[in-house]
Amino acid sequence: MSKPAEGTPTDESSDSTAAPAGGGAAVASGGRMDMSDFSTRRLHPLLQAQLRELRARVTGGRISAHELLEMLSRYYDTVDDERRAMVRSMQLMSDDARSLGVEIAEQGAAQLQVILDHIKDVVITANSEGVIDRANPMTERVFSYPAAELLGQRIDVLVPGIALEGSITAGLARLTESSDTFRGMRVSPEVTARRSDGTPFLAEIAVSRARSGRGEVFVICLRDISERASTQEALRDSEARYRSLVDNAPEAIAVIDPDSQRFIEGNEPALRLFKMTRDQLLAVQLDAVSAEMQPDGQPAIAPRQHLRLAASGESQVFEWIHRDSTGRDIPCEVRLAQLQGGSKPLVRANITDISERKRAEIIMENERAFFALLASNAGLPAVLDVISALVQAVYPRCRCTISVLAPDGSCFTLTIARHLPPMLAAVLERTPIEPRRGSCAAAVYSACDIFVADVANDAHWADRRQVVLDSGYRAVWSMPIKGASGKLLGAVAIYRPEPGLPDSREQVLQSHATRLAAL
Repeated sequence: MSKPAEGTPTDESSDSTAAPAGGGAAVASGGRMDMSDFSTRRLHPLLQAQLRELRARVTGGRISAHELLEMLSRYYDTVDDERRAMVRSMQLMSDDARSLGVEIAEQGAAQLQVILDHIKDVVITANSEGVIDRANPMTERVFSYPAAELLGQRIDVLVPGIALEGSITAGLARLTESSDTFRGMRVSPEVTARRSDGTPFLAEIAVSRARSGRGEVFVICLRDISERASTQEALRDSEARYRSLVDNAPEAIAVIDPDSQRFIEGNEPALRLFKMTRDQLLAVQLDAVSAEMQPDGQPAIAPRQHLRLAASGESQVFEWIHRDSTGRDIPCEVRLAQLQGGSKPLVRANITDISERKRAEIIMENERAFFALLASNAGLPAVLDVISALVQAVYPRCRCTISVLAPDGSCFTLTIARHLPPMLAAVLERTPIEPRRGSCAAAVYSACDIFVADVANDAHWADRRQVVLDSGYRAVWSMPIKGASGKLLGAVAIYRPEPGLPDSREQVLQSHATRLAAL
């Protein structure tokens, strides 16, 4: 501590006393305090250090009140300096923090602006009344409006129909409910937007609410989808044209999954071929539309090997007997090829009904055998048997009989009954020409065709009905054989398991067999 200044009372003249800081009694003598009895335990550490320093310098442990006050004053000055330094430090920290916050905000705004400047969608912010206060550069490229020209205008200048019952705010609020731009939970609604020249175009819109300062704003995102809509329309037109071409193709076309061996699609000719609806066709496997026995004599299984080869890119052509929903077998030529496009390998099948071609081939083959036997003067039974074989080759489930009339015309003397049950064949032998003795006898008796649709209730089979039914036949169609002069020579009959009348193709074949028999 500094020495007392001039004029300061001396120790001997001072009568001042001071209360001890520790709360105990300090002994005053001649204006000095006894420092040895002064307790410093409750004083500030800095003050304690100063008092210890003062004790070391004062003889006898006594100090004047002036020295003590001077020491306390310096202590308070030190505290004030520390407080002022702390306040200044806090002010500097506050200024730094404010500057940093402004810098961060400016950087964030700059980064946001960069994003908005380069985003491929139109981004517009509008106040609660729908007045535009910000638009990104894409807005000008899409709408041909300068961004500055849009500021202050209502959003319906770009989207005319956005208002709901005359309220733009209500329209924007409705769009916020139908848009989920963050999680993609809903499909963005589509609106008709308008460019600066009045040209309308289709756009997707997504609207959301946000807080800006003390107010609420709408964030509006628009995407021009006019090109995409045109592409989709062109794709639909192309698909419709392709569907029209496929459906109007003369042959059946189907798409097959080689793994599951199911139909994926089929055109109208395919549905007519299998006599199924589209739903029925897509619900069955290939085995369900294949005959039990195939042309190679093997049991029918789905052509797995053909499908695998076709799926790998190796085209396949083969004959296959399909069966429609009525049970009719249809010889077909099948061409399999890999269907291009798509993630899963599929096979396109072009199926051509070759029934007529097969029918013509069978008829020609049997005709050649017939004329060969005729030229070789073979016996009548052998020649007639070839004709019976011709009919049964075309209709494997039917049976053909040829009966030869006796010279006197009273009965049949010879009946060729290829593969007919023996009991029925025996009954037909030497059948009298009477109208109730069967279709052939009735045909010769009346000299006209007799087509019995159902033996069970036809009068021509009144005498022999049960033997025909027991043999498994319900329909019998008979045609008389006439010579060149018109003389009756016999009859040709076709026995069929199902009741019914012959169709035009069956009648043509039977007439052909009758003409051959007449030779």
